Amino acid sequence: MKKIKLYLLSLSMLFAANLFAQNSKTGGIMYGIKAGINIANIAIKPNDATVSQNSLIGLNAGVFATIPVAERFAIQPEVLYSGLGTKASGDGQEVKIKLDYITVPILAKYKVIGTGLGIYIGPQVGYILSSKIKAAGVSVDIDDSFKKADFSGIGGVDYALPFGLSLSARYQLGLVNIAKEASEDESAKNNAVTLSVGFSF
Repeated sequence: MKKIKLYLLSLSMLFAANLFAQNSKTGGIMYGIKAGINIANIAIKPNDATVSQNSLIGLNAGVFATIPVAERFAIQPEVLYSGLGTKASGDGQEVKIKLDYITVPILAKYKVIGTGLGIYIGPQVGYILSSKIKAAGVSVDIDDSFKKADFSGIGGVDYALPFGLSLSARYQLGLVNIAKEASEDESAKNNAVTLSVGFSF
């Protein structure tokens, strides 16, 4: 599975590089930076009725490029830092699980003519940088509990504003089990809503 994810990431980056080469002759590529928040959670199965899960707020920030391929279509590769995880409470205690990732979405974008609206969808590969659990003011590394690679589907919208600014909202749906040791009926998948502000130049 890891080899497949690395292959998909390499293929996506080669595809993006080829588009860069094609568009460098005619221009039209826009670069940008973005920052915002993740409203993150981990979908855990099976559910534990004694534990209540809540969303964790994390930072999302990085760079992107918008590469036109047709009048209304573009490819948008990104490289982002993404803070994910969850909060769980039970028996009067609260636990925070914080997962830090570098993510690489490769998005196909459709621009609605006559408006500033863009709609996009695509895959995302993530590589975990660190994982920690915090309870009662004590933080402990749990790197051995999670797989290094993650794979998600991304869907969202953005809206172009004057002066190169844009607003974006997207949903990340985890497609693979990120738990390193889990039985066939157990799984943990990253999910998140991301709200961000971007600047293109």
